Amino acid sequence: MAHQRNRAILPTLLKTLRYHPVVGVLGARQTGKSTLIRDLLKNELPRLNYLTLDKKDVRTIANERPDYFLESQIESGHLLCIDEIQKVPDLFDSIKAAVDEDRKPGIFLISGSVGFSRKIGIRESLTGRIRTLRLYPMTIAESLSQAANTLWDDLENLSKTKSQSRSSSDVHRWLETGGLPLIAFTRDSTERHSVIEAWLETTFLRDLTQFKIRNFDPDLARDLFTAINLAEHPDLATLAKHLKTDARKLNTYLEAFQEVFIVTKINPSALGIGKPIYLPFDAGIAAHLGASLHRRAQILFMNEFLSHTENRSGGRPKKLSYYRSPKGSRIDFIISDSKSTQAFLITTEEKFSPYSIRGFKKLIELEKAVSCFVVYPGKTILKVEKHITLIPWGVLF
Repeated sequence: MAHQRNRAILPTLLKTLRYHPVVGVLGARQTGKSTLIRDLLKNELPRLNYLTLDKKDVRTIANERPDYFLESQIESGHLLCIDEIQKVPDLFDSIKAAVDEDRKPGIFLISGSVGFSRKIGIRESLTGRIRTLRLYPMTIAESLSQAANTLWDDLENLSKTKSQSRSSSDVHRWLETGGLPLIAFTRDSTERHSVIEAWLETTFLRDLTQFKIRNFDPDLARDLFTAINLAEHPDLATLAKHLKTDARKLNTYLEAFQEVFIVTKINPSALGIGKPIYLPFDAGIAAHLGASLHRRAQILFMNEFLSHTENRSGGRPKKLSYYRSPKGSRIDFIISDSKSTQAFLITTEEKFSPYSIRGFKKLIELEKAVSCFVVYPGKTILKVEKHITLIPWGVLF
């Protein structure tokens, strides 16, 4: 298939299957979960039995007799993969029973475009028995079939990197088409428009109805998602004011959005002020809805960081947040762990503006050891002050 690309998560998935009886792969609709499991993983594990509950006949049998369905599909020495498993919640209890009888690793691989949670009636049967992985939209490297960017492992020395920059055309193409394979590799703009509209319709008219939200309004849900893509600072209060809707009702929708992985909640840094904001997950859909270049660049940064974090093994866990000073200046992202802090301001301007780094000044007063980076669409790494460095988009991404 033209849109099939290797995924950086594959080695992590193979390793995880060696240690856990049940492995789950979660991610938004169209991120490539089925291709990862059905095609890419099968190339590595030929003894793999793949089923999808998207097929009505398979789903009907599984619903009527989940225990029998599972027993009939398990083969000794084979990995049983069940795609979109959340469509038959009773299978979770059946898998629990099978694992309790034989707890060897690599028995089941389950996937879904909805989180395995109580909110859609799935009991927490597999607590302690499952390890879940998250598949994000393709990174730029994955979309180009190139090696993964390793700079995220050494952010402390980012200003000293010798990494070769990606071309600006590659970055801008991703910012326009995003990382969902079917959308990203649909080159005809009219056809891509149709594919995105079909994705939006399925998400808001089908996926979100699983959550039994009282008086659910799909039009309001789409308006909220659009506002998240367009608002300069998409926190709950701003969104409620824009849509003239009660914040408590919108919060219920936002929780469901997170369960289907179409938004990510970013908390404010403890160094600043503010409320959580919500960022959309894909630049191609964001572009379709009219999102600014800056918003799409934020999505790119978030996707690259979160994808790398999911794919890496070992190392110190890093936290993603944003910073807002008491006077209102903002920094797009703070990446921190117990030993280091890096701050990233994303700009769409090629020329450096001293005014743009006013947020850094306050942050440096609070956190002396912070390393600050202006991520810009230029070509040269340039240190502008002791703690502040310009980093081209193509170098970081």
